[in-house]
Amino acid sequence: MSKSLPDLCIGLDGPNVRPIGIGTNAWGGVQAANSIPTNSIAVVKSALESGVRFFDTAEIYNRGRSERLLGEAIRFVADDFQNELDVVVATKFAPLPYRITKGSIVRALNGSRDRIGFNRPIGLYQIHWPYSVLSTKALMSTLASAKRDGSILQIGVSNYNAKQLRYAHKILQDEGIKLASNQVNYSLINRAPEENGVLETCQELGLTLIAYFPLASGALSGKYRSGKKASGLRRFMAQFRNASQLDPLLSMLDELGKIHERTPAQVALNWLARQENVLPIPGARYEEQARENCEAVSFYLADDEVDSLSHLSRSIGSMGGII
Repeated sequence: MSKSLPDLCIGLDGPNVRPIGIGTNAWGGVQAANSIPTNSIAVVKSALESGVRFFDTAEIYNRGRSERLLGEAIRFVADDFQNELDVVVATKFAPLPYRITKGSIVRALNGSRDRIGFNRPIGLYQIHWPYSVLSTKALMSTLASAKRDGSILQIGVSNYNAKQLRYAHKILQDEGIKLASNQVNYSLINRAPEENGVLETCQELGLTLIAYFPLASGALSGKYRSGKKASGLRRFMAQFRNASQLDPLLSMLDELGKIHERTPAQVALNWLARQENVLPIPGARYEEQARENCEAVSFYLADDEVDSLSHLSRSIGSMGGII
């Protein structure tokens, strides 16, 4: 089948977007000497030309530089097109140990808005992880107030387990507000959200599961075959320390890619986007990478192809964790 995957609604009451976004966690960071430089403007422009308008960042990504670069790129492209772009920017509050008052959440939100440079609400504001000096009730009630005053449009969380997710959802529900999303590590070789109840809980509550590391830090792209070694922290990850175990899965991705005239990475992303209300956010630092990722949802894996990938990846086991 060649038809494009349908749009999805973020949460129960959010905007409709293409079922893929752009992750920016590497923007503004130190790059390897032989790597292609980050071109945030080209990435934003390429994504929008492909119909993709969801961009994910966070205040702690390279000390706020990711937020700044994303905001600058959006404004530059908007000027180029001579209009205000219809984008959804998602960023995150880091519940660091020294943040002990509700005011720290408000200050962090305002700091993110300043760095992004928006005169409009943040599309999706997320709690980056659940472990905090502040209680979940304090976090959620403060974000509920920010939504009511128009600073943010939707509230999300990240790295929450099923129990934590239900509790956050209940607090907001009591305030008459819907929790929109949970952002977690999910890929063909990290199926944990299917096994620990997170995916099921998201589907039950009507939340979007935003999948980070959807290509397992590049392992599913196939570029680390033929003896090529990962560098930096990646070399300690299981999928790179035991790279040969991925060969059968990469071969299937190759085979399906040839059938659909796509790359292995596009097939892996399409498998993920085929799951109910799942939004993968692969990282992109330059134009060609952004275009390839965005076009991963412009075709349709058949049900039997999805099932074959699912079965084979389960036989390999989980390898897509951070360490």
